[in-house]
Amino acid sequence: MNLNFNLWYVLRQLYALGSIAIAPFLMLFWIFVIPKAPAYLYFSVTSTLVYLGVGWFLLSYIPKKYQKDILRKVDSYKAQGYIPSTFEMYSRYNNRYIGWSKENDYFLLISMDEKYERLGKYGNCLEINLEGNRLVVLTEFHEYPKAQLIINQFQQNYAEAEFAKIRTQQAR
Repeated sequence: MNLNFNLWYVLRQLYALGSIAIAPFLMLFWIFVIPKAPAYLYFSVTSTLVYLGVGWFLLSYIPKKYQKDILRKVDSYKAQGYIPSTFEMYSRYNNRYIGWSKENDYFLLISMDEKYERLGKYGNCLEINLEGNRLVVLTEFHEYPKAQLIINQFQQNYAEAEFAKIRTQQAR
């Protein structure tokens, strides 16, 4: 496991939960305390800006950095001839990429948090399912038998449409 990813994951969750309490506190502080005691203005502006800066760092900068790292790895595989013409999906939530090409017999799995990447044959992919907001792929890889991507609603709709196309092609 990558310690930096786990630390980021925990801090992101704590920040999101803390926002429920801190955001109303800061608003009440700005509304009721600042007009009566302007000496606290510097403290309140500084603490609000620091809080927003930490939020930007945890919720915007770091996920984009991880996404660039994964896409850089995918591009290196594409430079070697990997072409994901059937399906590809990236999860920003858990920093994983899954893509495959039935025509070219490729299957690519990259997980940044486990520092795992594997390019194999499409036949190494045993089963692909959608379970709620998760794309679950069972593989023959002994070191990574089950890969899960946490996906948003748009990605879920896309995956369902792609799987319907695949099932239609298999039925013919």
